[in-house]
Amino acid sequence: MPIAVYQKTSCFGTCPAYTVEFYKDGAVHWNGSANVIPMGQKRGKVSPDAVAKIVEKARAIGFMKLNNNYPEDIIEDAAATVIYMNIDGRDKQVTDIFGAPQGLTELEKMFDDQIQKLGWAKIPAPVKKKVVAQGKSINASEN
Repeated sequence: MPIAVYQKTSCFGTCPAYTVEFYKDGAVHWNGSANVIPMGQKRGKVSPDAVAKIVEKARAIGFMKLNNNYPEDIIEDAAATVIYMNIDGRDKQVTDIFGAPQGLTELEKMFDDQIQKLGWAKIPAPVKKKVVAQGKSINASEN
């Protein structure tokens, strides 16, 4: 069972969407689902100490006492960062769209740093399409 799960949810645009599970021994399981590189499942490893520091930070910011959602009302079409933690046998999940306390954003950055060290969560380049307008060929980027 993962000790922490870090998730970026999709939006109605091109927001990256993925889920990353962190295990106490440093094992990391990735699942890229939309607008992110790599897509699909990957396995990796970080130091168990890095995972322990994430748990220490969660304890230090009072993760178990945070609100479940920032803001309280969920915004349906907005991308969110979701963190699930299992600390001392207790489970808690917090969803952050905006307005989270500084400690939570610092915890999110710790997750982001570990994911980036593995080379994951890259944003794909925009797709270039050839558009024909009034008989002329031009290049256009799709956002």
